[in-house]
Amino acid sequence: MIGLVFDIDGTLVDSYDLDERLYRRAVLSEVPAVKLRNSWREYRYSTDSGILTEILEEFNLPVDEYYDSVRRRFGELVKNHLQNNNHCESIPGAVSLLEDLSGIPGMKIGIATGGWGHTARMKLDAAGFSELNFPMSSSDDALSRTDIMEICASRMGFPIERFVYVGDAQWDLYAAEKLGWEFIGVGKRLQGRCDIWVPDLLNKEPFLALSGF
Repeated sequence: MIGLVFDIDGTLVDSYDLDERLYRRAVLSEVPAVKLRNSWREYRYSTDSGILTEILEEFNLPVDEYYDSVRRRFGELVKNHLQNNNHCESIPGAVSLLEDLSGIPGMKIGIATGGWGHTARMKLDAAGFSELNFPMSSSDDALSRTDIMEICASRMGFPIERFVYVGDAQWDLYAAEKLGWEFIGVGKRLQGRCDIWVPDLLNKEPFLALSGF
């Protein structure tokens, strides 16, 4: 059994820039006393919960006092963005790829995102994934991406001998390497940085090859 686990932002949904912009706005609107670093790579954990926890601790602010309000505000911003007919498109080929892979014997699909669960579901629904239902883990479950991935693996419910993570960022690749998972990179940020790479998800060959198709 092969477990194929997907990230969301930039991997399944073209939402990376949107997500970063609204996340920064949510943090600064609820905790105006803090300053954010230029890149998420400068934080220990590249996840919604991990980044926020580190920001609050860096400025000696109580996590319990601010965490829920930032999470809630971020959800409001994403919801308002989508309700105002703003686009949140799937990565080309993503929906049909997941549909095809879910029908292959010996393959199980999961989703492990560094984003919070409520906004992840909003973006997936807006991008056309509402009819697809896979085990999912998110930043609500853990701070680190590797822990989130392992939680997803535990929820997939089958004796899986081989895991493959699909992501669009360097931290996705690092997390897969740390866990000893195989990796498929998606999009321009990983071009030339990993052994198996596709520009988008229209190219199904690397995924189908995992099961011998």
